[in-house]
This record gives sequence, C-alpha cells and structure tokens, in this order.
Amino acid sequence: MLGAEVIETVLLAADIEGLRFAGARGFAEHERYVLPGERGEWADLRLTSPGR
Repeated sequence: MLGAEVIETVLLAADIEGLRFAGARGFAEHERYVLPGERGEWADLRLTSPGR
C-alpha cells in the first residue's frame, strides 16, 4: 500500500451491484451526496480492512 493511510473510492449510489462488490472487498460507505446541478446520488466508500 506504499504508506497510504486511507483508501477511498466513489460509486454512483444507484449501482447496487458495485456497492455490494466493494463491500465484499472491505469497503464501507462513508458519505452520500448529490453534486450541485446533478440528480444522481454518489457514495464515498472507504476501505475498512487494509491488507485484504
């Protein structure tokens, strides 16, 4: 991991399969938000168990 303290990724919240896939690999939802002028909700995910 080359010294990274936090590993995060972003997914479209409507991507249920993507959220399940990330969750199975140790990512947990950290925050949800809608960007200004957009309709789609985004989910920030953070790796909760490094070394997986």
